[in-house]
Amino acid sequence: MKTAVALAAVLVYTALAVAQDMPQKQSMDQMHGGCGNYRTSLKSEMQLMAMTPFEVTAGANAGAAPTIPQSKAVVVSLMPQTQVRLAAPPAQDRGDPDRRAGLLSLGTLSAGDWRVSLDRFAWIDAVASGHVLPNPSFEMQTGCAAIFKTVVFHVTEAEPVILQLSGAGSASLKLLVTPPAQDE
Repeated sequence: MKTAVALAAVLVYTALAVAQDMPQKQSMDQMHGGCGNYRTSLKSEMQLMAMTPFEVTAGANAGAAPTIPQSKAVVVSLMPQTQVRLAAPPAQDRGDPDRRAGLLSLGTLSAGDWRVSLDRFAWIDAVASGHVLPNPSFEMQTGCAAIFKTVVFHVTEAEPVILQLSGAGSASLKLLVTPPAQDE
């Protein structure tokens, strides 16, 4: 009986610890704050976004997608979305005629969770083997000039990944790709 009680206590403690580490889903009303309103620590990302960025023009298709560095801010020039052939159908279509889009290669990413942060709105999909990767975590704070939104994508095995941006309202944006371990 003592063993069962001890095991139950360990399971409850573990569940509470895991729940504290997981960002809870926020309502849209909770996503209009400043940089200090992110539930996930983005200290490293904020510092990297403040550094001199690498500049690139996004590709119009996966074959023309330039490879971008990891853990370095990148200013990306986008093109009219009507001129871009996306690598996979986006998880959410933001295909208004005046929107901008583009594709970037992330090279071969190792298995694990990778974070993509943007300084303004665009729909973000990470694509591997022609399929959109799952994104278990998303946060947005519309009042944060450094990081407007951040999305985590899960890579199940080491493979080439294409980052596709769509539905952007501006001709360029700044982004950053980092492994979540850099949040610590």
